[in-house]
Amino acid sequence: MTLLICHRCGDEWPEHPALVVACPHCKSGPGIRCIRPSGHQMSQSFQAQPHIAREALAVSSGAMQPCRALSWDERHAPGTPPPAPPQRTKLRADAPVPPQLMLF
Repeated sequence: MTLLICHRCGDEWPEHPALVVACPHCKSGPGIRCIRPSGHQMSQSFQAQPHIAREALAVSSGAMQPCRALSWDERHAPGTPPPAPPQRTKLRADAPVPPQLMLF
């Protein structure tokens, strides 16, 4: 399951919280992402937020809270979190150097 994190306030959700209500703009039902004018479904990314009317309806119905961060529109800025950095192993100064790492 992809986790969404608001890049402004740090709130986390498994899905965008506005998806619990139907969209009054594109008529997408609860749980279904909004539809673009081309008829394609919006992806689950920062650029593909639900329509503003859907978020306003979710906030007014109590299904989601407005963003607590300093944002002029009180909208969350959700996106997927960045991938975890790779695990690095620490080398000891007294450890022997593996032959494949020797450069001479």
